[in-house]
Amino acid sequence: MADWLPGKHLLTVAELSEVQAAMVQQVHAKFPDFNDGDVMGYLQYRNWDVAQAEAQMRTTQGWRKSHKPTIADVAPFMLPGPGCSAPDGCQVLLEDMKGGVLKDSEGRLVLLWIGLTHGTPAEQMAQQVYVLRRCRAYAEPGKVMRFCTVIEAKGRGAAVRLPAERGTRVSFRFPDSGSKALMDAQKQHFPATQYGANTHICGVPRAVQWAFALMRPFMSKEAYEALLLRTDFSHLPSHLPASSIIKEWGGEVEFDLEKYIAWRAKEEGITIDRSHVRRFEASDSFGDQIEDDSPESFAGISSAALARWDPAPLKMGAVEKQGSGQGWFGTNKWKGKLLAAGPPGFACYFDSETFSTTNKAARTIPLFGAFVQEDEDGSKKHAWTLVTAQRNYKFAAKDKAGAEAWALALRSCIEVANVLHAEKKRKLLYLASPWDSVAAAEGAVVFQNVVSAVQSAENLT
Repeated sequence: MADWLPGKHLLTVAELSEVQAAMVQQVHAKFPDFNDGDVMGYLQYRNWDVAQAEAQMRTTQGWRKSHKPTIADVAPFMLPGPGCSAPDGCQVLLEDMKGGVLKDSEGRLVLLWIGLTHGTPAEQMAQQVYVLRRCRAYAEPGKVMRFCTVIEAKGRGAAVRLPAERGTRVSFRFPDSGSKALMDAQKQHFPATQYGANTHICGVPRAVQWAFALMRPFMSKEAYEALLLRTDFSHLPSHLPASSIIKEWGGEVEFDLEKYIAWRAKEEGITIDRSHVRRFEASDSFGDQIEDDSPESFAGISSAALARWDPAPLKMGAVEKQGSGQGWFGTNKWKGKLLAAGPPGFACYFDSETFSTTNKAARTIPLFGAFVQEDEDGSKKHAWTLVTAQRNYKFAAKDKAGAEAWALALRSCIEVANVLHAEKKRKLLYLASPWDSVAAAEGAVVFQNVVSAVQSAENLT
C-alpha cells in the first residue's frame, strides 16, 4: 500500500475525476456516518483501492464506538494547577463559542496546543480524539477537513508580549513512542486530516530545531514539509488573518480556556470537577505506562495450556516478529514466534513456535483501542503492524492469505476488547491457574459470538 499518493492531494470533491467521484459515492452509500470528505481521505490513503478503504473504515466504525471522550475527560488537562495561571499541556480547537471557529488564511481550522499532550496512553488518546471530533462538527460538504496547528513549545511563557506564566511545567518534548502512537491512530481513523495541514511550532531554540528530523519516519512527506519551526510567533500574520491571532500569539483575539470548558460542559450537559487537574510529570513516558487492564497475571502461561483454553483463541500459529530494537540487547531482526489472537480482548505471543508446557508467553497485549495496519514500506512481505496504546508490534506471515487471516482474527479480537471495555464488563475469573479458568460469562459469550461470526463468514467465502 502506498502511504501517500504522489503529487498534489485532492482536497475537494470538485477536483475528482468521474471515476473517483463514483468511488466516493459508492463508499459513502455504504458508510453514511462518514462524510464525503472523510471518504476521500480513506480512498486517497488507500491509493483509491475501494476494498482496502472500506476495510479500514469498518475498523474505524468499531473503534469510534468505544472512543467517545467528553469535555470531562479533557478538562483536567486544560485547567491550571494549584498556584498556576495556565495549564501545563493541552490541545483545543479555537471555537468562538458562538457556532464559529477560527481559521487561517487558507480556511484551515486553527488548533492550539500548549506544549504537548501528556498523561496515560488512554488519556492522551482521549485528548486527541476529542479535538478531532470537535473539528468534524465544522466539516464542510465536499471538502477534506484541514488544520492549522500552532504549538506553544514553551508553554504559556513563549508569547510575544505576555510574561511567563507562573507555576507551569513545560510539557513540550522530543517525539517519543507516544507521539508515534497518536500519529498512527490519526492516520488509521482520521486519514483525511493528514492532507493539506500545516503546523507551527513556536518557541523552539534554533540549536534544537534539527532534532525534529527524528519525526520524519513517523509522518507523511506532505505533513513533514508543512512543519514550521520558529523561535517566536512573529511569522503568524503571514499565515493567519488578524481575526484568528489570539493575544498569546501577539494578536488581539481573546480565548479563555476556562470559559471554553464551561461552554462545552453546558453544551454536553456535563458537570466539571474543577478540582481535578492533571499536571505534567517529566517522568511520564507513553510507552512505559501500563494500562489498568494489562493482564500481568497471564505471564507464564504455556502455549499448550492456551491451546486447550475454552473458548480457544480465534487464531494461533507461527509468525515472524520484528524486534523493537530497544534495550541493551535490542535488535530489529525478524524471529519466529507463536502468536495467538485471544483470550477475549487480548493477543499474546511466545518466544518459541512450539506447543508445549515449557513455551511460556513472552508478552500479553491488551487490545482495547488497538488497530491493525498493513505494511506500508514494503520492507517485509506479508507484514502488518499491531498498533496499541503501549507500543507497536510488527509481525509477518508466510503468504498473503496468512497475513489477511491474521488481520481478520486480530480485528475481531479488537472489536471484543472495545465492546467489553466500553460496557465495563470484561472480568476474568482466575482459579488455581489463570489459564485453567474460564472467562466471565459475558466476556466468553461475546468472544464466542465473534468466533462464530468469523467462521460463518469464512464458510461463505
